[in-house]
Parts: sequence; structure tokens; C-alpha cells
Amino acid sequence: MNVKKGSLPRSATSVANRTVLYTGAAGGLGFETTIEFLRAGARIVGVDRDRRKVESLSSRVTQEGLDGLILCEADISALAELSVILERLSSQVGGFDVVINNAAIYPSKPFEDYSLEEQQEVQRVNVDAGIVSVRAGLPHMRKQGWGRIINITSVTAYGGWANLSPYVQSTVSISSLLWSITPSPKSPSKCQSDHNAMRS
Repeated sequence: MNVKKGSLPRSATSVANRTVLYTGAAGGLGFETTIEFLRAGARIVGVDRDRRKVESLSSRVTQEGLDGLILCEADISALAELSVILERLSSQVGGFDVVINNAAIYPSKPFEDYSLEEQQEVQRVNVDAGIVSVRAGLPHMRKQGWGRIINITSVTAYGGWANLSPYVQSTVSISSLLWSITPSPKSPSKCQSDHNAMRS
């Protein structure tokens, strides 16, 4: 996704003084939107497992003189460890007002070539880590009577994408998560990422 300064809708300023838990914050779609949210006055708790991308985002934020970024390099497929990390971060910042599940992996090869372990790895990163993140955010949201959960998915959920079976399954799973935990989930909207409309 190519986002320029000031290109987000004015409603984005509603994140001012909100604390956002953002997985995959340092890559692609996450990188530019993290910058935009910081400009709008949000505090971002970014979790990403790619050290190079984490360092790049940190450098960009420093260059722009932006405040409010807490970056955590972590392997989000390690779910028990992730839960502990998010609990610690939540206590540190006083809870999460917004949770954005953006982290994902999408290996590509014929269905029959995937091992069960490879399929489970995609599920852990793309879906299970999102569930852990939502569980970390919900208590504070319910206590204050306000919160937002945003799951970044993909048009691949609608079918017709060869060699991406585990990824497609994961997008359907994470897309349906909110229907079971919130009384009024919003309809999805579309945007273009830097990976041919797939998550970063």
C-alpha cells in the first residue's frame, strides 16, 4: 500500500490519544499506516518478527521526530510467549483501545506439497496470533465501554488463488472472528497492499 502524508480520511484522527496494538506493524501496509497513526496522535504498540523491518520503522519514526511508538520484536507464532508479552505490554500502557491484526505469512506452492506442519505454521501466525491479540485487548475495551478490532485480510478469501491454500484458509478464519465476539461488526472495505493485495 502506498500511503502519503495526509492521505488517510479525516476519521483517522479519532485515533488521537488511543493506544493501538498493531501486529505486523513494520511491514508493507503496517509500516505506512503506523506512521500515519502516529502523525494523528495515536500511541502504537507494534509487534513484528522481522528485525530489518523493525529497525527500518524505528529509523523512520526517529527521522520524522514522531512520538508514541513502542516496538517489540517477537515471533508471534510462539503463542504462549506472545500472550505473556502482550500481557506485559498491556500493563505497561494501561490497556489497548484498538487491536489491528495485520501480521501474516503466505507461502506459495501446490496444495499437495504443503506439510501439515507448514499449514499449521500459517494458521498460528495468521489466525491464532490474532486471537491472542484480541484476548489481550478485550478486557480493557469492555471495561471502558469502547474499543476497535481490525482484522486485515485478503481478497483471496473469495477463491480462485492457486498455490495459496493455507493462506486462503487463514483469511477466511480471521475474517469470521469478529462475528462471534462483537454484536455489530462492520462490513469489510478494500485497500491495496504492496504484495498484490495480500497482507504484509
